[in-house]
Amino acid sequence: MRALAAALLLTSWILLWTRTSYWGPLFFTGTWLGATVLIYSAGPDRYPGIRRHLSLTLISIPLWWWFELVNGRVNNWEYLTAFDYGVVPYALFASLAFSTVVPAIDAATRLTTARLRVDTAPPALQSPPVGVSEIVAGAASVGLTYVAPNIFFPLVWIGPFLILDGIVLLQGGKGILGTLATGEWRLGLTVGLGGLLCGVLWEFWNFWATPQWVYDIPYLDFLDIFEMPVLGYLGYIPFAWSVYQLINLPALSRYVAPERRVGHGVP
Repeated sequence: MRALAAALLLTSWILLWTRTSYWGPLFFTGTWLGATVLIYSAGPDRYPGIRRHLSLTLISIPLWWWFELVNGRVNNWEYLTAFDYGVVPYALFASLAFSTVVPAIDAATRLTTARLRVDTAPPALQSPPVGVSEIVAGAASVGLTYVAPNIFFPLVWIGPFLILDGIVLLQGGKGILGTLATGEWRLGLTVGLGGLLCGVLWEFWNFWATPQWVYDIPYLDFLDIFEMPVLGYLGYIPFAWSVYQLINLPALSRYVAPERRVGHGVP
């Protein structure tokens, strides 16, 4: 599987950077599909199985459409395309590309948390007041991005995390914000590093791609690394936290559990 993933990654990457094609979104999707399998296989738990991967793609599509909806208000990024796709083809191509986001974050965070030996098991503990406070603060953050987007645009990434972290905490899981507040920083750090790993790769592959996204970020639009201003990379940390907690919601976690199989590794 690793050989196939590497071949898919390399072929799609070359096409993404060298061809201005109507099928460019498929090249992006292929690049990230191959990269995700390779990142999974680099971790000690290896590839978790097609069922988990497919389940995460189905979660990924509506999640990223949510951020696209919010971006319609804050206008922090836009896509440059060489073709007028029309509504239906655009929605299909975009959904395919968006389907790669959550699996990539999951692969990267599984890699970083495993390599740094972080205990991710949720404690048997519920904290309703803290959980409710996080949810309320998260909902307020989302609201503020709509009220004054030029000021509160960073809350695009923080609001969803607070909501999801609060829900996980209410349901007896491990809240990332709570662990950070008590000095247990390794979970937050390693998940954040997974987000930064994906962020750098996203921006790297985007830089010479067609279609391509570009940024317009108030006050922070300086010292670009690829298309992203350097401080913009900080947004990948709470975004990775959001994805991590979304996957750990009890209502979803049973659907994305790794497949049981005999033996280990990816051939």
